[in-house]
Amino acid sequence: MKKLLLTVLMLFQGVITYSVVMNPGQAPRTVLAKAFTTTDVKNQIEAEKKQVQYDAAEETAAKVMKHHGCDDEFAELVGHASVDERLPAKLVAAVMVAESSCRPDMISPTQDVGLMQVNRKVWKASTDKLLNPVYNVQFAVHRILAPLVHTYGIREGLHRYNGLGGDGSYSAHVMKIAGYAT
Repeated sequence: MKKLLLTVLMLFQGVITYSVVMNPGQAPRTVLAKAFTTTDVKNQIEAEKKQVQYDAAEETAAKVMKHHGCDDEFAELVGHASVDERLPAKLVAAVMVAESSCRPDMISPTQDVGLMQVNRKVWKASTDKLLNPVYNVQFAVHRILAPLVHTYGIREGLHRYNGLGGDGSYSAHVMKIAGYAT
């Protein structure tokens, strides 16, 4: 009986060995890979550097927002817009805090809409679009705030962002929120 069992086991071993060695199944699929070019590597490095800037700007914006009683849910938007337009994140966050207390649904009696309180009549933008936080921040920073600050400097740029109204106290208020000495 032991001899028969041993013979059967050796037969199974032979079948298994034959099926694995002699008939290994389908060949693996060929995977095509593209080698990175110097340009690909440089682009990846630049993208990583920009991401570091975005992360730092987001962290700065979040600190300003939290310090002034806002949720930091829009800090990423502020960080990206700030880096893209070469503005200090704390400045953009301070404008948001001053304008809407970080409330995306804010509409003023003068038709200033959203987080950055863009005047829909002056800028010929729809209320629905301006109530979208992404659109509002991008529109306000790219089309209004950045050109003003780059042209006139922070204090005068803020004064013009506010429509040249008042005695300049708006600029001082925003700069104080941002943590600038006024």
